[in-house]
Amino acid sequence: MPKIIYAINDGMAINYETTSWADTRKASSANTASSASTLPNAILANKAAGRGGTTYGISRTFMQFDTSSITATPESATLHIYGYDDNDLEVVIMQALAYSTLDIWDFNNISGTAIALNNSDGSGGGALGGLHGTEYSTVEDGISWSVGSYNNISLNSDALSDMTSNNKLEICVMGYTYDYLDIEPSGNNRSGLYSSAESGTSKDPYLEYVVAAADNATFFGANF
Repeated sequence: MPKIIYAINDGMAINYETTSWADTRKASSANTASSASTLPNAILANKAAGRGGTTYGISRTFMQFDTSSITATPESATLHIYGYDDNDLEVVIMQALAYSTLDIWDFNNISGTAIALNNSDGSGGGALGGLHGTEYSTVEDGISWSVGSYNNISLNSDALSDMTSNNKLEICVMGYTYDYLDIEPSGNNRSGLYSSAESGTSKDPYLEYVVAAADNATFFGANF
């Protein structure tokens, strides 16, 4: 039977700059961090021209899940995120670095990405992947991002392994087409979501996993 773990200490870190896309992406901190219940700009890649010049924006969402009770690698796991708003931005789930309370300094807390982020140039020079970051999922198509219902994202073997070996699964939900690939956008691109601050659990992000056969055998064996 599948088990469920609800997200804790989740929210978004959003950074705006007026210098360049590269400076926005590789910044050591965000302008703002928010754990509001509704995050319409939870994952954002933005370029907007204004009277004062061009403004660039990037937002990444971070989540933690308490996996301390998992003792054997699960057979499968799915991340469920309730969509709030959408502008067809594709997203990918990445391994995040450990953090205590989410704040602006966690903007670049994505495991193994420091070199690539520092190489940001807006034309792919700082693209993630390979040695630069650990993906926990394939790319979630922005066009199919559900608003008003759950988006169900399958997690891969790296995520399953970390669920077993670490007390917390810490993830970053980031934009793929622009942020992950380091491609400067031409407009506003975003996908929104509900955080765990939403009252109750009807829209909270949660992790659903299928217990490994070994765990099931141990559990049932204890009743005999």
